[in-house]
Amino acid sequence: MAYVYAHQRKDNGKCFYIGKGNGNRAYEFNRPYNPHYMRTAEKYGVDVVILVNNIPDKKAGELERSFIQQIGLENLTNIQEGGEGGFSHITPELRKIIAGNRKGKKHSEEHKAKLSAAHKGKKMSDEARRNMSIAKTGKKRPPVSDETRAKMSAAQKGKKHTEETKAKLSKIKSGFKHTDETKAKISANNAKYWQGKKRSDETKMKISKANKRNN
Repeated sequence: MAYVYAHQRKDNGKCFYIGKGNGNRAYEFNRPYNPHYMRTAEKYGVDVVILVNNIPDKKAGELERSFIQQIGLENLTNIQEGGEGGFSHITPELRKIIAGNRKGKKHSEEHKAKLSAAHKGKKMSDEARRNMSIAKTGKKRPPVSDETRAKMSAAQKGKKHTEETKAKLSKIKSGFKHTDETKAKISANNAKYWQGKKRSDETKMKISKANKRNN
């Protein structure tokens, strides 16, 4: 039986190598790795994380390749994607590694366009929606700063919903009513947000129309 492991830098915990093996392979730092790996290991030291343990060698090869693809070969000292196939299996340990390696990095506009094109037309399954809901249960969102609100407002400025989107939103909201507790929270948050601020005549008209529709 085999396992898949990660080598991380001791100074910041960033993963710089993904491998597979059995026995003590993950801890044999004097093996003839490539020069890039050796320079990184000697300079920063090595911590070992076992990502998946006690699996057949073929499965370990599939996962090794999948993990390297998910982290990005350009972020590692591996010289090839290794393994076989592309079996997708993200462990909690791998999630931490991916998050750590991506911290502070920004996608280029070209990469953003590729991601958008790759996800276009895809629909999330009911099971995935349930899993996301469970994961977020009990979590509180951090407060949104005025600066962030301004950026969000600027990003949405000039955008209009299509008639199809309007119909979907209307269907979702149809028959939906806030509880008294939720209404009180919304009222308190609105009062806090608008404290010391003045609404424009245009904003007042929009609020008035919205309130008429909801009453």
